Amino acid sequence: MLFRSVSQSRYNVLYHIVESAERTRMLYSEQDWSKVTKENKLADIYKAEILAMEINKGYRGQGRMQMFDAAAQCFGKLRDYYFDLYELSENNPEDKLMEKYAATVPHVMLYLNQTKLPVHEMKRIKLK
Repeated sequence: MLFRSVSQSRYNVLYHIVESAERTRMLYSEQDWSKVTKENKLADIYKAEILAMEINKGYRGQGRMQMFDAAAQCFGKLRDYYFDLYELSENNPEDKLMEKYAATVPHVMLYLNQTKLPVHEMKRIKLK
Protein backbone atom coordinates (compact mmCIF):
# COMPACT_ATOMS: atom_id res chain seq x y z
CA MET A 1 0.00 0.00 0.00
CA LEU A 2 1.45 3.36 -1.02
CA PHE A 3 0.11 5.13 2.07
CA ARG A 4 1.88 2.68 4.40
CA SER A 5 5.21 3.00 2.58
CA VAL A 6 5.56 6.62 3.69
CA SER A 7 5.58 5.37 7.28
CA GLN A 8 9.13 4.13 6.80
CA SER A 9 10.40 7.71 6.84
CA ARG A 10 11.43 9.23 10.15
CA TYR A 11 9.05 12.19 10.04
CA ASN A 12 7.06 13.03 13.13
CA VAL A 13 4.31 14.86 11.23
CA LEU A 14 1.46 16.92 12.57
CA TYR A 15 -1.75 15.76 10.92
CA HIS A 16 -5.45 16.55 10.77
CA ILE A 17 -8.02 14.16 9.31
CA VAL A 18 -10.63 16.50 7.90
CA GLU A 19 -14.21 15.87 6.74
CA SER A 20 -14.73 12.86 9.04
CA ALA A 21 -18.10 11.10 9.13
CA GLU A 22 -18.48 12.16 12.76
CA ARG A 23 -17.91 15.81 11.87
CA THR A 24 -20.43 15.59 9.06
CA ARG A 25 -22.99 13.98 11.38
CA MET A 26 -22.45 16.73 13.95
CA LEU A 27 -22.78 19.50 11.37
CA TYR A 28 -25.87 18.14 9.62
CA SER A 29 -27.71 16.13 12.28
CA GLU A 30 -26.73 17.05 15.81
CA GLN A 31 -25.95 20.76 15.72
CA ASP A 32 -28.61 23.31 14.77
CA TRP A 33 -26.68 25.97 12.87
CA SER A 34 -29.89 27.86 12.06
CA LYS A 35 -29.87 29.09 15.68
CA VAL A 36 -26.40 30.63 15.42
CA THR A 37 -26.15 34.38 15.87
CA LYS A 38 -23.25 36.70 16.63
CA GLU A 39 -24.73 37.38 20.04
CA ASN A 40 -25.22 33.82 21.32
CA LYS A 41 -21.73 32.55 20.42
CA LEU A 42 -23.28 29.20 19.50
CA ALA A 43 -20.87 28.86 16.55
CA ASP A 44 -17.94 28.89 19.00
CA ILE A 45 -19.63 26.17 21.07
CA TYR A 46 -20.27 24.01 18.00
CA LYS A 47 -16.69 24.43 16.76
CA ALA A 48 -15.36 23.50 20.21
CA GLU A 49 -17.52 20.36 20.18
CA ILE A 50 -16.09 19.36 16.80
CA LEU A 51 -12.54 20.05 17.96
CA ALA A 52 -13.04 17.96 21.12
CA MET A 53 -14.42 15.06 19.07
CA GLU A 54 -11.50 15.24 16.60
CA ILE A 55 -8.95 15.19 19.41
CA ASN A 56 -10.78 12.38 21.21
CA LYS A 57 -10.94 10.23 18.04
CA GLY A 58 -7.30 10.95 17.21
CA TYR A 59 -8.18 12.89 14.06
CA ARG A 60 -5.77 15.64 15.14
CA GLY A 61 -2.38 14.72 16.40
CA GLN A 62 1.29 14.12 15.85
CA GLY A 63 3.23 11.08 14.73
CA ARG A 64 2.93 8.78 11.78
CA MET A 65 1.70 5.72 13.68
CA GLN A 66 -0.98 7.74 15.46
CA MET A 67 -2.02 9.08 12.06
CA PHE A 68 -2.28 5.56 10.61
CA ASP A 69 -4.35 4.39 13.58
CA ALA A 70 -6.72 7.34 13.27
CA ALA A 71 -6.99 7.02 9.48
CA ALA A 72 -7.78 3.30 9.79
CA GLN A 73 -11.18 4.32 11.16
CA CYS A 74 -12.02 5.70 7.72
CA PHE A 75 -10.65 2.90 5.50
CA GLY A 76 -12.96 0.84 3.30
CA LYS A 77 -15.84 3.32 3.29
CA LEU A 78 -15.02 5.59 0.35
CA ARG A 79 -18.04 4.53 -1.69
CA ASP A 80 -20.34 5.15 1.29
CA TYR A 81 -18.86 8.61 1.85
CA TYR A 82 -19.65 9.60 -1.74
CA PHE A 83 -23.19 8.21 -1.55
CA ASP A 84 -23.70 10.17 1.68
CA LEU A 85 -22.29 13.25 -0.03
CA TYR A 86 -24.86 12.94 -2.81
CA GLU A 87 -27.72 12.58 -0.32
CA LEU A 88 -26.51 15.52 1.76
CA SER A 89 -26.20 17.69 -1.35
CA GLU A 90 -29.78 16.83 -2.35
CA ASN A 91 -31.07 17.72 1.14
CA ASN A 92 -28.90 20.82 1.56
CA PRO A 93 -28.53 22.44 -1.89
CA GLU A 94 -27.56 25.77 -0.33
CA ASP A 95 -24.23 24.25 0.80
CA LYS A 96 -23.25 23.38 -2.80
CA LEU A 97 -21.41 20.28 -1.57
CA MET A 98 -21.07 18.75 -5.05
CA GLU A 99 -19.11 21.82 -6.16
CA LYS A 100 -16.46 21.34 -3.47
CA TYR A 101 -13.48 19.02 -3.57
CA ALA A 102 -14.17 15.90 -1.48
CA ALA A 103 -16.69 17.60 0.76
CA THR A 104 -17.70 15.20 3.56
CA VAL A 105 -15.11 12.65 2.35
CA PRO A 106 -12.31 12.13 4.90
CA HIS A 107 -8.78 13.05 3.86
CA VAL A 108 -5.56 13.85 5.68
CA MET A 109 -3.77 17.17 5.94
CA LEU A 110 -0.06 16.84 6.77
CA TYR A 111 1.99 19.61 8.33
CA LEU A 112 5.71 18.94 7.95
CA ASN A 113 8.68 20.69 9.50
CA GLN A 114 10.70 19.74 6.46
CA THR A 115 10.21 21.31 3.06
CA LYS A 116 10.24 17.99 1.18
CA LEU A 117 8.74 14.57 1.82
CA PRO A 118 10.83 11.91 0.08
CA VAL A 119 9.00 9.28 -1.95
CA HIS A 120 10.11 5.76 -1.12
CA GLU A 121 7.79 3.84 -3.41
CA MET A 122 5.29 4.58 -6.15
CA LYS A 123 2.74 2.28 -7.68
CA ARG A 124 -0.51 2.69 -9.54
CA ILE A 125 -3.72 1.66 -7.77
CA LYS A 126 -7.24 1.31 -9.10
CA LEU A 127 -10.22 2.46 -7.04
CA LYS A 128 -13.36 0.37 -7.42
